[in-house]
Amino acid sequence: MIRVTRFLSLLTTALFVVLLSTSSISAQIFQQSPNQSGQSTQGQNIPTQKPAGMTDEQWRQLQLQMQERGLTSQNDVQTYDPTRFIGAFNEVRLQQELMQRYVTRDELRRALARKGILLDNILPQNLERYRDVIMQTIVEIQLARTEEQDAKRLALEELLTDLEPDFQLPASVRTVTEQDLRMRLLEKGIIYENIRADQFGRYEQIIKETLVELQDELDAEKLEEQLRKIYGHSIFTDNTLEIYRQTEGASATKNYILGTNDIIRVTIFGESSLDVVLEVNESGYVQPDEMSQIYVRGLTVTQAGNLLRQRFASKATFRSDQFVVTVQETRPITVSVIGESVKNGTYYISAMNSAFNLMSVAGGPTEIGSVRKIEHIRGAERKLIDVYQLMRDPSSQYKFDLQQNDVINVPVADKVVRIEGAVKRPMRYELLESETLSDLLFYAGGLTESAFPDFVQIQRFNQGESILLEYNLSNVLKGEEIVELRAGDVIRIRTSENILYQKITVSGFVNYPGEFGFRPGITVGEALSLAGGLRPSSFERAYIERRSLRDTTIARYIPINLGTEDGVSFELQTNDNIMVYDRTKYSNIGDLTITGAVKETRKFSFDPDLTLYDLFTAAGGFAVGAAHNRVEVFRTTVHTNRPISMELITLELDENYNVISPAGGFILKPYDHVVVRLTPGFQLSRTVEINGEVEYPGVYPLESRQIHLSDIIGEAGGLRNQADPIGSTVFRTQGDRGYIITNLQDVMNNKRNEAYDPILFEGDVITISRRENIVSIRPTGTRMYMAIDEALAQSNLNLTFQGKKSAKWYIQNYAGGFEKNADKSSVTVTLKNGQVLSTRRFLWIRKYPNVESGSTIQVAMKPEKIPGTGFDYDTFLTRTAQTTTSLLTVLLLIRQL
Repeated sequence: MIRVTRFLSLLTTALFVVLLSTSSISAQIFQQSPNQSGQSTQGQNIPTQKPAGMTDEQWRQLQLQMQERGLTSQNDVQTYDPTRFIGAFNEVRLQQELMQRYVTRDELRRALARKGILLDNILPQNLERYRDVIMQTIVEIQLARTEEQDAKRLALEELLTDLEPDFQLPASVRTVTEQDLRMRLLEKGIIYENIRADQFGRYEQIIKETLVELQDELDAEKLEEQLRKIYGHSIFTDNTLEIYRQTEGASATKNYILGTNDIIRVTIFGESSLDVVLEVNESGYVQPDEMSQIYVRGLTVTQAGNLLRQRFASKATFRSDQFVVTVQETRPITVSVIGESVKNGTYYISAMNSAFNLMSVAGGPTEIGSVRKIEHIRGAERKLIDVYQLMRDPSSQYKFDLQQNDVINVPVADKVVRIEGAVKRPMRYELLESETLSDLLFYAGGLTESAFPDFVQIQRFNQGESILLEYNLSNVLKGEEIVELRAGDVIRIRTSENILYQKITVSGFVNYPGEFGFRPGITVGEALSLAGGLRPSSFERAYIERRSLRDTTIARYIPINLGTEDGVSFELQTNDNIMVYDRTKYSNIGDLTITGAVKETRKFSFDPDLTLYDLFTAAGGFAVGAAHNRVEVFRTTVHTNRPISMELITLELDENYNVISPAGGFILKPYDHVVVRLTPGFQLSRTVEINGEVEYPGVYPLESRQIHLSDIIGEAGGLRNQADPIGSTVFRTQGDRGYIITNLQDVMNNKRNEAYDPILFEGDVITISRRENIVSIRPTGTRMYMAIDEALAQSNLNLTFQGKKSAKWYIQNYAGGFEKNADKSSVTVTLKNGQVLSTRRFLWIRKYPNVESGSTIQVAMKPEKIPGTGFDYDTFLTRTAQTTTSLLTVLLLIRQL
């Protein structure tokens, strides 16, 4: 219906003027300015000038889409929603980026949500506004994958360098974890935790080989998993395409065919203003107010726009560029998916969706389903859908719109081949009959940098036999040789092995160990220079590991002297490894250690000139409480032909670290360990803290190890009148003990009696609570639980303390008594100090606990009986009667005998 007022007319006119004046892209593409005479430019071609702010590539893509949609004149633009055009362009670019970077839409959605951006709430026409943050997020997802690999490699390096600081992780190892290495070594009978630093050299080669072995297995598993997939299946399973269940977030294209229940919007601005929503009725008409019906069913948006413009021209005054028709809401349709799809069936979706969106919600093709020959069936008409074409041009999905009762049929893939080796995307591919090896290489992303250019092999299965065919890869790439492929072919692209050998390696005790480029004539000295030179403590004798190029398991070790001219001028061969060692590993100097009551623990390499004075000076001297007469030296003597001997030497030193006893001084030896003991009974100030209802709360020292709670209360001036004898606590931090149940009345009546008066430890916190004459009853198990409001049933019933009565008395007098299924034997009273008093029972008589001020009363419910698990009295009595009868019969028989 047309509802036009003067106010809405003026408001709508102003709004469109603002939109047209501020639009930076759509206004320049779709708005035609009147000429100097004031006449419209109807019939002229759309300007070909690139809008400001758009790149050349964006403008080229935009022009292609304009041609594809038939937007060649201003008349077409008037019935086309410009925001949809820009939105489709942005959605295409987004899908291209996701597919090219192997990022799924779900990954992008989750990453944007962490930044507070909901991807599903962004209208397509607004995607350009979020372009920078979306592209940044896609890159971050890729970087996160790389960082995860780097973190695994770093953790592995830290594990190994703890034993050998100079260990170099093989360059090929990327995703092996610590656990992988430990488990594989265990399979080989090696427990990694038992390897000592001085034994690492013995296991280093085994560890390196194991790491490379594990990485090769992981790479092979990943490759095998990838090779099992047909390229193109993932587009339907990674949520790159979404299903539109409503029209929100999408707009119909100009080729969208109108039908019953579609809602269109007619907007006129200029001299006349109008904004009206019209619904296509069951007969295919729309009914504007004060106008005759207009039949639009079966027309495209463009055709309907031209027709509506002609009809409205008799009722309103406007230029042709001031009349816009858009689809506000599309109708729901019923469509079906059959054949080799994951979820065949009938779907009720918006007509806005394309066949690709429908395939996505159906889970895509099965493992054997085609991605190149999917049939789009509409009555007698059949169109073929090629997913590879979609992946090259995502905008092609809009060519396959859906109508009521359309059917998508997924046939079995006919020509599937597999490509392995030096290509960027080794997988299985479905090819059309006319496509050759060149097309396959294109789909596989091309060759890698290490591909061998002169050889490609095809394994073909023919009548149960496997045959191998070889071709010149360079000729194929140049187009000089056409290689046809058959279903089941396996294509292998070799890696150039020469790449592996054009290097040398410098490892061990140099500044920058690693791999370096090989050139004929390079010497050991030049290679060491590339590695930053030797470290100061490097060993002169080094080795060159030279492995056979024909069999890398065969190695020679050539010794060289790095301190001579012959050693540094030794000429290297490709793939040589120079191994430089640390001199300190070959010397047994021994260490000196000083620990105990010194200000700093220190460790030194043995030097005959070092004295006790030097050790104590470096360790900062005696600590407070050090016993000068109890300096112990643990001496280890290493013998070459008998067991190690241990000796304990006790020294007495003066304040200047001179030896008083034994007489004659003391000389340090390798492996000596000096330990300074504390004076017996020495302790720095130990304190406890008392808070609450005492006269002088605060921190008090523990003067001895036998200070009781009553002692500290006495030092704090005693308890105040308001102190709660039961609600007070002692919190022990030492050993993470926590709260200690305490009764102050027992403490004060039994002072220094360890059964009642606890001994305090350093760090104890004593809290003397104020007496609180409140008792709480939890509603569960009481009739109060049945009577009160459900919301209040979760809260405790609080009342004033009525004296030292039983818990049953409080429940009967204030909580309405026990509920029918209450477990009366479970009644407990929790005192304020944390002590729990339970109900005791003698025969059938229950002794309920007495309630103190500040207590909480609680009762549990009886557990529900499970049918069949209760006591069966009928069965018991029956079997008892049978047994008794049998016994009596036996007794009677015995008497008769």
